[in-house]
Amino acid sequence: MQAPDLKAFDQKVWRTIGMVALTLILLWIIKDTIRVFLLIITAILVSIFFLRLAGIIRSKTGCKQGLSLALAIIASIASLVLVFWFIGARVQLQIAELSDTLPASIENVRQKIEANPLGKRLLGGMGKSGQSLQKYAPAAQRFFTGSFGVLGDLYAILFLGIFFTISPKTYVGGLVRLVPLKGRDTARHVLHEMDTTLGHWLKGQLIAMLVVAVLTWVGLAIIGVPMAIALAIIAGLFNFVPNLGPLVAMIPAVLVGMMQGGNTALYVAGLYLLVQALESNLITPYIQNKMIEIPPALILMGQLLMGTLLGVMGIILATPLVALIMVAVRELYVKKQEAGSPQNTGL
Repeated sequence: MQAPDLKAFDQKVWRTIGMVALTLILLWIIKDTIRVFLLIITAILVSIFFLRLAGIIRSKTGCKQGLSLALAIIASIASLVLVFWFIGARVQLQIAELSDTLPASIENVRQKIEANPLGKRLLGGMGKSGQSLQKYAPAAQRFFTGSFGVLGDLYAILFLGIFFTISPKTYVGGLVRLVPLKGRDTARHVLHEMDTTLGHWLKGQLIAMLVVAVLTWVGLAIIGVPMAIALAIIAGLFNFVPNLGPLVAMIPAVLVGMMQGGNTALYVAGLYLLVQALESNLITPYIQNKMIEIPPALILMGQLLMGTLLGVMGIILATPLVALIMVAVRELYVKKQEAGSPQNTGL
């Protein structure tokens, strides 16, 4: 009896060593290819957007699938071009005036802040923060001058998304064929659930972006800031980047506000902070909970972890990645455990 037990023990040890070695190899591969993996995930999201839009066009117009896909892709690209042209044209008109009035406006705001003891401490902290930001300059430079570069990444994402959109069954079928025969139905079901979940997340994200853009436009219009529509569009687009995006979108709005005076700039900053608070604590959690039912704390933990490991791209894709992991765990583990529990087997 001892010999078979010893043999079984040896098999378990070698199996464990093999699993650990395989895990380490996979982690080493992922470490050097994670950027490509994130680009592929982003391209899949673009493809899902195109496919959902094509479905809407087909249901409203009765067009064939191919024509609907072509219209969806062309309309999306044309809309982005028009948005950037609209924003760029208005920003260009403000540059000359801003360069003349900005120094005086900044000094005016600084004097107002320094008149308050808390403001002095804030300025001191900002000075230290500015020095500390220099540490991150090399990382930022690497981000913009990486192997692909930002433009190269956008190019790859766009065309990968188009290829995935044109023939999604080809790529899904290829992934399913990598799975043993007995598990292919499960793999196909899991991929379908992941596609549905990503579609719901993307829909919720677009709704949140629209709400932020509308709130920002209304607030800027009430304050009387020029370029309210353009700045609101920027706020909505940057809201795609959780936490960091709204703060970045605030910078051009505050600069435009400075053209109207220091008080206006402070009002604009307050408006953006208010919208950011509403978006982070109320709008997005409510919408995403309705769409994909992810606990807000889990989303925040995912953003912190992915942001620390992968930077801005990690923050952007944290929520969809968490959603994909939840789908995989639910379909491949939880449901099997529930199916095998005594209450479900009649024992």
